[in-house]
Amino acid sequence: AHIFQHAGWGMVIADPDTHTITSVNPAFAKMHGYTAEEMVGMNLGDTFAPENRADMQKHARIAHEKGYHVFESLHIRKDNSTFPCLANVTAFKDESGRVIFRAANVEDVTGRKRAEEALRESEERLKAIASNTPDHILMQDNDLRYLFVVNPQLGLTEADMLGKTDYDFLPNEEADKLTKVKTQVLETGESLHFETSLVSLTGETEFFDGTYVPRFDAQGEVTGLIGYFRNVTDRVKVEESLRTSESRLEEAQRIAHVGSWEWDAATDTPAWSKELCRILEV
Repeated sequence: AHIFQHAGWGMVIADPDTHTITSVNPAFAKMHGYTAEEMVGMNLGDTFAPENRADMQKHARIAHEKGYHVFESLHIRKDNSTFPCLANVTAFKDESGRVIFRAANVEDVTGRKRAEEALRESEERLKAIASNTPDHILMQDNDLRYLFVVNPQLGLTEADMLGKTDYDFLPNEEADKLTKVKTQVLETGESLHFETSLVSLTGETEFFDGTYVPRFDAQGEVTGLIGYFRNVTDRVKVEESLRTSESRLEEAQRIAHVGSWEWDAATDTPAWSKELCRILEV
């Protein structure tokens, strides 16, 4: 009885057949704009917003069948304003299995809904900004499940990644490599620059250069990480082609016993090839 009267969340008891409210605690009455005395004798359906009243029968039936039921619905106050609620309904039965009364814990989740909407809007703004950059941006929780992805790479889509870990879509060896680095960021709370190569869904090797940054909550605890990466495959391929070309030129000069030199006009500095140095014995 003490918990019923002093709980910070709404509590209501109703007749299972008529849905008549037989008892409410002060928190339930307050969130609906009534006194507890005013609510006793009301139909429980009258606490639901008109558009949700038809669903009350469905929720009651599920609670009777399963013994409990958790659901969200829109409720209505005495002044006709509406607010979202999370209800946990329990059907209490006698020895014969007949439901003798139905009780519910009800929480006003307006604050949570506003926070979720603010987060959604924030993520949409970030996506709008980030989608105009070539960077791959990601956000993961402490279990390294993806919460947010911009410009997914390797032929993957957001749907392939959201709510999942690297092990859900990458070979174990590559997932191990990423997880090791990310775990270090979570454990130390320090940013980490990271360069790596990964194989795409088409079997092509792609190269990435970026940083993992820890995410903190208001208490300074690490709650996950954010990654900012750029696909540098084209740059790496150009550098590799340049190295190959230089290697071939050096080999050709060695075979032909022909040297070469270049002069940097800006620094007034010459650069001699290895073969020219051998020829001049310098």
